[in-house]
Formats: sequence, C-alpha cells, structure tokens
Amino acid sequence: MTSLAVYIEAHRTALAEINDLIADCSDEQLAVQSLCPDWDVKACIAHAVSIEKALTGWEPDPEHLFDMLMRKNQVSRAEFERLPPEKKVLSLKATFERSESSGEPLLNDEERAYYAAAFRRTGFTGAINWYRNWSANWRRMEGVAQLVKVPALFIGAEDDVIISPENIENMKPFVPNLEMHML
Repeated sequence: MTSLAVYIEAHRTALAEINDLIADCSDEQLAVQSLCPDWDVKACIAHAVSIEKALTGWEPDPEHLFDMLMRKNQVSRAEFERLPPEKKVLSLKATFERSESSGEPLLNDEERAYYAAAFRRTGFTGAINWYRNWSANWRRMEGVAQLVKVPALFIGAEDDVIISPENIENMKPFVPNLEMHML
C-alpha cells in the first residue's frame, strides 16, 4: 500500500498545478463553457479540486465501494429530474461513507470478488490519475482539435443520473464515428 505521505504530496502537487494553470485566467476565461453542458471552466476546476481533496489518503475497501456504487434499479432518470436541485447533489464521499445502499447489486458475488481483488492488488491510483494529471493534459492538448477520429463505442444506461442525455448527445460533434447503445 502507498503511504499517506505520498497521497498528501500528490494532493499538494495537483492543487499547485491547478493553481499555476489558472493563476492568470480572467473571470471571462473561467466562465468559458466546457464540453459539459452545465459546467464552465471554473466548475471543472472546482470538480477536480474537490475530487483530489476527497481522495487524499483515501484507500477504500473495494467490496464496500462496489456495494455502494455498482447498483441497479435505484432511481430512474425521470424521477431524478423531478427532484428539487438540492436533492440532485451527488456526493462521492457520502456514497462511500454509507453503510447501506438502495437498489439491487449490479454484480453477483463472483464478479464482485473478481473486481475487488483486482482493485485490492493494484489500488485505486490508476483509476484516479486522470484527475491528478488534469493540468498537464490541459497544457499538452492546447491547440489540438477536440475530435476523436477513430470509431468509438459508448454504452450507457438509460436511467443514468450522472451522464445526462444532453451530455451524451453533446459527444456526437466531437466523436463523428460514434456508435451508441443505451441499456
């Protein structure tokens, strides 16, 4: 296992890089619309910072993680859309801290054990490194067309409350050869 000191240093580095990246940004630049329909640049930065804060020193129990996250038949997209805004806030940290979840397990016991063993062996660092490398990716991609030219497959869930139908539709101009399937 990685020591807490390594996570703390990664947290400090990530926040310093984000700070360096936005230090000279004007309010207008921070208000630029991102590829996510409801998020401007400032919201993307806040998301990256909050994820890093939540993950610093975090080494979750893989079985519990999958018990809380990998669920089906919880709330439909239509039910979610009818909720008041304050109920639509989804907290990753709060999800991990729960002892019970709604809906039914998505994975059977054998599948859950397989994935949990893989994450226990390799840790969660690989799964979260995209957030930790966010500012470097931003700099490297400057001037690069935001276009996926190879065939791509997107498989989503009709009742997914994280990725809205609008977000999925907004992928199409950036991924012209996109095959989509909703389950």
